[in-house]
Amino acid sequence: MSDHWLHFIPEDPLVQPTQDAADRAVLILRALAPGADEIASIFYNKAQFIDPGGNFQSVACPHCGTDARDWWRGAMDSAYQRGFADLIVTAPCCGARVSLNDLDYDWPAGFARYRLGAMNANIGEVSPADLRSLSDSLGLRLRLVRQRV
Repeated sequence: MSDHWLHFIPEDPLVQPTQDAADRAVLILRALAPGADEIASIFYNKAQFIDPGGNFQSVACPHCGTDARDWWRGAMDSAYQRGFADLIVTAPCCGARVSLNDLDYDWPAGFARYRLGAMNANIGEVSPADLRSLSDSLGLRLRLVRQRV
């Protein structure tokens, strides 16, 4: 049996909330997912790739829509060598300058220096109002990454 995580990460991969804001967000997430096996609020020293795990299906260029799997892994390896401090790459498909954070991941993924998560939340869909409530508590626009591990 696999576990399922709801990861809420900032849209901007380099920002972090204050500790007080993170504590408020944990309380809100606990109220939204009272049966969750675990609630996690994690700060990272450098950006981490927050992926959908077993849900990952594809990645495409946001400018031309071309499948990016042929060049994505190499771009990820290169960015990893730089500690994910610079996520900008030139997409070989169309020459556009793109952020690895803004590629079209199916299922959603992204980079973050902060992650708020719930394991096995069993809440179904996250409503726009719930996402907005968590975003407001952190003072950051959030992206939801659903991960299957």
